Amino acid sequence: MSISTESTPSPQLQFGVELADVKRAARAIASYAHRTPVLTCETLNRQCGHSLFFKCENLQKAGAFKFRGAVNAISNLSPEQRQQGVVTHSSGNHAQALALAARIFGIPAHIVMPSTASVVKKNAVLEYGARVIECEPNLEARETTANAVQAETGAAMVPPYDDPRIIAGQGTAVLEFLQQVPQLPVAVDYCQGRPSPLARSRREFGCTARNLKVPTMRFARNKRASLFPKPIPRRSLTGC
Repeated sequence: MSISTESTPSPQLQFGVELADVKRAARAIASYAHRTPVLTCETLNRQCGHSLFFKCENLQKAGAFKFRGAVNAISNLSPEQRQQGVVTHSSGNHAQALALAARIFGIPAHIVMPSTASVVKKNAVLEYGARVIECEPNLEARETTANAVQAETGAAMVPPYDDPRIIAGQGTAVLEFLQQVPQLPVAVDYCQGRPSPLARSRREFGCTARNLKVPTMRFARNKRASLFPKPIPRRSLTGC
């Protein structure tokens, strides 16, 4: 199996990820990640009065887009770093993604998971061949335990978020999406804080980018998305 040796991200990544970094990540993960399909639903189109397109990352390896970031992170490690393995803390999706990516690259993976994490997800991590270390169910315990494991093993830390390699890898899902639906007039972009690299590069894709941060907060308060004028009956989604 050939292992990607893409160059490491540019120094500017400590401040943000650019479109070029997402494209670099796309090349790095191309041999490993699925190019997931984009699907539509006539019922939802009628309910909201728009044509909606859904990027189905639930069909990605390990069941989530997190696999993209995990593969890109390992791709950016040196051969010497890979030999020491990887370590992270996660309650589920990133844990599974990094465990599977590590197995593909043939390196050890040490996954710190809270004691309250799903048994199904813990078993998946174990089945991928990773070592699971349980900790108390809070962020401080997760980070402290992961740092201790790193000190013990010398493994490279691959955080579940706040890491340019992870961000660039996750961004490849949207890059694919805009390639699969080239005439998309609006891309709904959920992000915390600054716009995503793809939102800042909207001219290249010919679509308007909308930050979903405020509508998402409204959804959390009102239990319904402002996109839809009325609640959607459960049974109305039958036969999408």
